Amino acid sequence: STRFLSNKCFSSRAMFLKRLHKKRRTKKKPKVSTEVHVYDSDHSSSSTTSEVHEDLSKAVQCDMPQHTVLNEDFGNPIDRVEDLSIHPSPITSTVIASDGSSEDLVIWFGDKLGHVYFFQVGSPVHKMQEKHEKSVTSMCYSKTTKRVISGGKDGAIYQWDAFAGGHTHSFLRAHRSAITGLSTSTNSTLLFACSIDKKISVWNLQEQILMHTFYGPLSAIYAISANEKECCVAVGADCVPRYYKTAQGTHSTYESADTFVECVCCLTDNLFVCGTAQGTLLVHDVVKSKPIATYELSHGFGFIGDGSGFEKVNCRSTIEVANQWNGNAVWSICSLNFRSSSKSLLFATGSCDGHVRIWRFVNESISRLCDFPVEGIITSLDFSSASRKLIASAAKEPRNGRWQTWTTVSNRIVLLQMDVFLFGDS
Repeated sequence: STRFLSNKCFSSRAMFLKRLHKKRRTKKKPKVSTEVHVYDSDHSSSSTTSEVHEDLSKAVQCDMPQHTVLNEDFGNPIDRVEDLSIHPSPITSTVIASDGSSEDLVIWFGDKLGHVYFFQVGSPVHKMQEKHEKSVTSMCYSKTTKRVISGGKDGAIYQWDAFAGGHTHSFLRAHRSAITGLSTSTNSTLLFACSIDKKISVWNLQEQILMHTFYGPLSAIYAISANEKECCVAVGADCVPRYYKTAQGTHSTYESADTFVECVCCLTDNLFVCGTAQGTLLVHDVVKSKPIATYELSHGFGFIGDGSGFEKVNCRSTIEVANQWNGNAVWSICSLNFRSSSKSLLFATGSCDGHVRIWRFVNESISRLCDFPVEGIITSLDFSSASRKLIASAAKEPRNGRWQTWTTVSNRIVLLQMDVFLFGDS
């Protein structure tokens, strides 16, 4: 009986495969439409192009949130944009070292080969002899010690003389895994470092010792930012922002975001803003568990190669609106003014959509001031309050991987000269 059942199963399987092969062989190929849809900004466009624009506008009006742009009131806050340095390897992090005057402005940056470079505007680039064993992932500047600190995927922390350009000290075994974020307190010698090993370490740069070690995150930490009170905010893959108080040795948790939180920066001693992997901006108050302001799809959706947002429309014959659009992640963020007395706070964000966007937080709402096209994936941003300069590192690849590539751009440092009237007390 067992042999009879096995033969029966084999014959039924053979019949099924025979029918399937016959069905595939007789299946007709669908007709391919040769109609080409081109996006053109001119008014003299074809009827097909107008239909594409109409469908796209309807989709955007239905699904994308409506926000207010304050270009009419503030104009363009960026006076000048120039490319300072073009680099062969993807630049992962950059920082401005300044002693308070615009003349002594030194720009430092690191790449995926582990090298660290510095230069002044209008001068050649100098490469340091010492290097990380793996990619440089984060950099920051300590104003009190006048040192630039770099962290890499090798778990080491290197210290450099910000203006002389020499190597001063190293923490070779600061973390067991890759260091993902570095930040310094403005008026102290404390250095805050975070890593994939779910640990936050606090170092004293003057005494070169480890002060504290904080735990709490359930997954990898992606970014960290410190304020003037010697406190820090850490975000990561567990989607929960955490505020650490160094003096008390305690930390507070806030409402979980919808997805990974990629970056964070402190606006004041009591406010900080986060950027998620879906492009949502969240402004938190340290005494409130829920965000006081949100802004969704801050950098649009879909990988955009030319910064226009219509590349996918050009090569599609029909508009397919997804049920839920995935926004572009906010890869980098930095504050443009750090004063608790300011009524309005400014910050800048970067993503993979080819734009650096300037935002304004006032009356518990986030508004977009302007955006300026910068081709490439923005891996880091830094601002100098003394010279009113914003620098961005644009690369072909993200800081921590290669899941997105922009092969037509060059790895470079971009300088954006900001307008002076934006930084008043109003």
